[in-house]
Amino acid sequence: LNFFIGITSIGAQIIIPAAPSYVDKKNRGKAIGILLSGLVTGILVARLLSGYIGEIWGWRAVFFVASFIDIGSILFISFNFPANKGNNQLNYKMLIKSTCSLFLHEKELRRSCLSGFLIFGAYSALWGSVAYLTSSTPFFLTSHEVGLLGLSGIAGIIVAPYIGRIADTYTPGLVVAVGGVISLLGFCVMYFSVWSIMIVLTFMIL
Repeated sequence: LNFFIGITSIGAQIIIPAAPSYVDKKNRGKAIGILLSGLVTGILVARLLSGYIGEIWGWRAVFFVASFIDIGSILFISFNFPANKGNNQLNYKMLIKSTCSLFLHEKELRRSCLSGFLIFGAYSALWGSVAYLTSSTPFFLTSHEVGLLGLSGIAGIIVAPYIGRIADTYTPGLVVAVGGVISLLGFCVMYFSVWSIMIVLTFMIL
């Protein structure tokens, strides 16, 4: 079961990096920004729905519903996603070896991997703990109320396309640096989260 969960939960990690090969270079940041808006929207809707479903039918029902949605998504993508034959003839083994070679020789790639690792870790720390924080003292939120906190993700939906355009205009490094500073400020705000639910929401928006 865990195997199938794993292979069906990596769509975003495949589709978003593939986007640049379908658009011209000057619009790549914009395209990725639009896809990230869709990703954040999916996360937002998933948290809202899972909160309500879990409250009514229990946590197991959330996984059953998610399974049907995954199957539907796989079928939709299979018939509608454009084919991409690539621009090389490398087999899978050679592609894996080339990835290691690129990591060793490309400084920007190593920097991108490091920033992605740190951002993913920070994001996981937030969403992995916020449910425990808000369902206990002093908030005592119910399952669907915790799900409603996902509405704070609207901020990400709104700004993602604009961030993509900024990356096209300036440099991705600048965008990542500014985003890192904002995230750090958010975690500083989170230190005072036990005082007010509004502080929690402010952190999640940042």
